[in-house]
Amino acid sequence: MNENVILDVGSIGWGVQSTAILLMQGLGLLPKTDVNFFSELRETQATIDYKGKMEPILKDMGIECVTLKPKDIYEHIINWPTADRVSMLPVWFKNEEGKAQPLNRGCTADFKINIVASGIRDYLGVKRLSRHSIRIWQGITTDEIGRAKKSALYPTKQNSFRVNHYPYIGQYANITDPRYKWVDYSRFKIIEEVFIKYGFPIPPKSSCFFCPFHDIEYWYEIFIKEPENFELACLLDDAIRNYNTVSEVLTSGPFYLYKGLIPLRNIDFDKERKQQTQQVLMAGCESGFCFM
Repeated sequence: MNENVILDVGSIGWGVQSTAILLMQGLGLLPKTDVNFFSELRETQATIDYKGKMEPILKDMGIECVTLKPKDIYEHIINWPTADRVSMLPVWFKNEEGKAQPLNRGCTADFKINIVASGIRDYLGVKRLSRHSIRIWQGITTDEIGRAKKSALYPTKQNSFRVNHYPYIGQYANITDPRYKWVDYSRFKIIEEVFIKYGFPIPPKSSCFFCPFHDIEYWYEIFIKEPENFELACLLDDAIRNYNTVSEVLTSGPFYLYKGLIPLRNIDFDKERKQQTQQVLMAGCESGFCFM
């Protein structure tokens, strides 16, 4: 399978799993990719600082990551009323059952997948990528295997150039690259066997600072540690209350960045954090929170 793969590409986000891909390559624990790309959006200051700290360490290990800079996703989203087309954020709204539900997101495809694809074409000096010619390494671990369904190994027609490769999920990785004996890694195992064992700093969670998938603890941390980013998130939250795609008006709003369906400016952090703690305790070990 995949005999026509011509390039192994690391898709890096500077979180625990993807950073570990680079470190494990530098340590000789994994085969090396041909090139690694990071599509830089509006990450938190903690991630930006971490990236700056780790790049020279990795360079000394013979590992580099190319930073791609797409258009400003924050400006793109906040200016949706005057845009011809807008990438949908997974903002929250109340569905017919009265529960919080996210919109289908388009931001990952537009600002990550397509940007990396463009970077690959530029790297190879070609205008088109042939079918199944690129193996994309993604840092998805066994504790979140739902994000790496076996069907995802086989790309959609839109992204038929790629084969999704999961180096931390042995049963999938051995299909996409049988030349190497791949084994399973959980996020906890990576932290133990890479960061702690070799003394590397553990990365903060990597994402856009305004991502709607953040929980209340994240919003509280940004509120305390990065007030400027929190204010920018509030401005965006205010702006998307009646969010639409311009060409297709969405009638299921109002929309919110916070899953609690409360404007960021109005969050009572003591109340919301206490409520979430109670939910976690009731969920018990099956919730997976021990491995977050």
